[in-house]
Amino acid sequence: MPGAEENYQSYGIPWANVSNTPFRYYKHYVHEGGISSPLVAHWPDGITSTGGWTDHVGHLIDIMTTCVDVAGATYPETYNGHQIQAMEGSSLAPVFTGDSARGHPEGLFWEHEGNRAVRSGKWKLVSKWSKPEEGRWELYDLEQDRSELNDLAAEMPDRAAELAGMWDDWAERVGVIEWRSWDPR
Repeated sequence: MPGAEENYQSYGIPWANVSNTPFRYYKHYVHEGGISSPLVAHWPDGITSTGGWTDHVGHLIDIMTTCVDVAGATYPETYNGHQIQAMEGSSLAPVFTGDSARGHPEGLFWEHEGNRAVRSGKWKLVSKWSKPEEGRWELYDLEQDRSELNDLAAEMPDRAAELAGMWDDWAERVGVIEWRSWDPR
């Protein structure tokens, strides 16, 4: 299956799914199998809680915010006369010192090739888009169902609608392009 050196071939969809057990799906999707990754941090002068483990939820957007925070820097609002979008993340510095972290009060958001999700506290709303007829929202309680096997969207339509509204607001704020309307030409 790998082929010649100029080819790219992964190990395929079945093995990608198995590799993320017990989570669903794999990289490309925004179910837990696609987005749940550990962060290993080493900083002897700044991380006082060493050799430990935390289940704090973080996101890639937290890295910039953490760097700005620990450097004591100020994130600019403009550069060369151009408005800069505000940082979205939360500093992980409190996690590094063993204090409780501020978290993400506005929620965490994802969009990747039409796959979208929002997480707020224990709730996660996720949508897998592979074909135009797909893309419905699924709702999960990650404290009770980290593997995303029990979709609660039909049982809790108000919670699903609230989270979908949060995702829509975020998508508008950061300029997410509707995947179905995107034309790369």
